[in-house]
Amino acid sequence: MLVLCACDSELQQAEKLYRQSQTLPLKNAETLADPLGEAIKILEGYSARNPDDPRATLLLWRCYLQAGHPRAKAMCDHMHRMPEKMRRVFPKAIRREPNASMREQMIYFFGEMATTQEADALIAILEKDASTNVQRAAADVLARINAPQAIPPLLRKLPQAPPAVRLYACRALSSFPQPVVTNALMSRLVDNQETPEVRQQAALSLAQICRQEFNGRTALLQQLEQLLQNETGPTLTRLLVASTLAALGQTLGYDLALNCAASADPFMRGVAIITLGYIGDYRALPYLTEALENGNKALRLLAAEALGRLGNAKGLPSLYKALDDPSEAVRTAANQSISKIKAQGRNG
Repeated sequence: MLVLCACDSELQQAEKLYRQSQTLPLKNAETLADPLGEAIKILEGYSARNPDDPRATLLLWRCYLQAGHPRAKAMCDHMHRMPEKMRRVFPKAIRREPNASMREQMIYFFGEMATTQEADALIAILEKDASTNVQRAAADVLARINAPQAIPPLLRKLPQAPPAVRLYACRALSSFPQPVVTNALMSRLVDNQETPEVRQQAALSLAQICRQEFNGRTALLQQLEQLLQNETGPTLTRLLVASTLAALGQTLGYDLALNCAASADPFMRGVAIITLGYIGDYRALPYLTEALENGNKALRLLAAEALGRLGNAKGLPSLYKALDDPSEAVRTAANQSISKIKAQGRNG
């Protein structure tokens, strides 16, 4: 009993020092300045005697992360070797962690070993945590582990939550091919009062769902085709539907996308570029290269990705120019598209 009390006392002291360190700037990450350095000393000594204590392992990992210490990676590997023990301590530690950024990292790491048995704990975080980023992380993990009990709380996020919350809820719902989900996503897509970004994510999620067989898939595809063919409907709604169908290999929205590819509205132009990239018609090439060379950062990124999907070697000169783009994301996308086009050329 005395031994257990002494161990708990060490962990409590380390936890206290860790929390104190979050309110003080680190003087030098290399020297592990106090109080964080003192917490690490305590935990390293404790872990040497108790190498498989999940509480100490998790706390030491957080200390290493905060200090920028290279041993954080080794702690990740250690936790992966005892997933059952870690699953028992992660939810409580996440709830008690005061720093939202750290909670977000903890959830994503927890997601690497979580099962549907941890769904209730993640749903509680999704519903109660004040941080949008933390909620998003919980939603992403719930989608990854395919926990159906997450559907109702995710659906509750859609009507009146902030736009960023509605967006991540739409993204997470793509893992659940059910009519109640597709109906909710469709309502976001066709709502002219919804933000364009949320509407686009709803379209992307519908495309992902439609790649699977489920009850109601045929009716959903027919509904999408009817929306696209309704020429009196809102242009953006029809264009988003065209992007959904294009992602599924259909070309019904090609003319509409081509007409919108030079739109003065950057968002509409971006959706058109995505659609043309999926359809893969060579006539889209000048619109994609022009956007890559003269568009804003978001458009340049979309164009770089779309050129890779288009697979036309005539897009290579513009992609090579984009390797000097100010945006790292655009440079990365251009490099990936170059590799993709070259690989297609080698394969005939």
